[in-house]
Amino acid sequence: MSHFSLNSLDTAHLNDDRLRRETSKSPMTKRLATYLADGIYDLLEEWANQERRSISSLAAFLLEKAVREHHEQIQKQPPPSDQQQER
Repeated sequence: MSHFSLNSLDTAHLNDDRLRRETSKSPMTKRLATYLADGIYDLLEEWANQERRSISSLAAFLLEKAVREHHEQIQKQPPPSDQQQER
């Protein structure tokens, strides 16, 4: 299993003004329920224990990190050209 520390979060992601605004629009956080395969849950639980965090906290961190990385990838893509839009 990869040893990824929560302390190794790339702080550049935290400096994205748009994402900061998106996460601060509401004074309350949102609740999300999901289902995981037993094996994935077990790995997540082991990872959370290694980090001395709750499974929920780790899952929320990982989801937020994935969204930030996805947003960054989209921002790096060039805008579609006029020719592509006409198709």
